[in-house]
Amino acid sequence: MADLWGVVIGGLLAITGSAATQWYAHKAKADEDRRRLREQKLEEMISLVYEHAHWIDAMRQRIVLDAKSSEETVSPMSKLTAIAAIYFPQFLEPIRVMERAALAYRGWMIGKGRERLAGRTDQLSEGFNSVYEGYLKAQQTLLKQLTAAASSEFGVRNNQPQTVPSDPDSPPASSPSSS
Repeated sequence: MADLWGVVIGGLLAITGSAATQWYAHKAKADEDRRRLREQKLEEMISLVYEHAHWIDAMRQRIVLDAKSSEETVSPMSKLTAIAAIYFPQFLEPIRVMERAALAYRGWMIGKGRERLAGRTDQLSEGFNSVYEGYLKAQQTLLKQLTAAASSEFGVRNNQPQTVPSDPDSPPASSPSSS
């Protein structure tokens, strides 16, 4: 009878160990999948911020400069906001700040587009620096926060965001310092 108890206890230990191992393996895989998804979504958000800069520059060229080459597309801002709302709600406020700056920039564009249509083309760049700097500051702030999150959560290195000036003829607003 003592041998039977040894077999029963041994069997229970084997079943418990097997179940614990499977649970742990499943949990580790689920955690890794969740981490990978968050990493992909954060990468997508950073990409969408740059895509928005390209989108808003194309809008400026179309409205202010009457460039016919760029096609009107949907702003990536709604997708950026949706991803933040689901995965990274801590970035909703900086996204709203960038969106407000983009709205001010678009308002400036519309005013300058009206001036161009009225034939007053001598001062189309007036006010550009002020409104663009507001947008650029909001964009850089959001990028810094996103890259800092990537660095802390995923161990990403070189978290200095690079910005592309809206006007290809103008110098960058800031340049990274050399070490």
